[in-house]
Amino acid sequence: MEMQHIGSYKELRQNLKKAKRSYLLLYKSGSENSDCALANFTQAAEKIIEPISMLSADVNQVRDIHGNYQVTTAPTLLEFEGENFKKSVKGCQTADYYV
Repeated sequence: MEMQHIGSYKELRQNLKKAKRSYLLLYKSGSENSDCALANFTQAAEKIIEPISMLSADVNQVRDIHGNYQVTTAPTLLEFEGENFKKSVKGCQTADYYV
């Protein structure tokens, strides 16, 4: 499965309508912890065959998403069922965790 980069909150909401389950990684490029999370999330996306949506957004470029979900640190993974926010997981996780 290919990961898709999101450029705005509006784009995120449109993507959430398309899948039963979605995951969004909010990361900060140039941060060691975020670079770790993005690499592992990307690696996990390559292994997933389920019909889910794997999304990412760099908080250096996208500033209107994290405030809507009370995210104060990057990296943070947001989990959605349809358009409903379920939970968040902070920090860099292993690729197996993301799978």
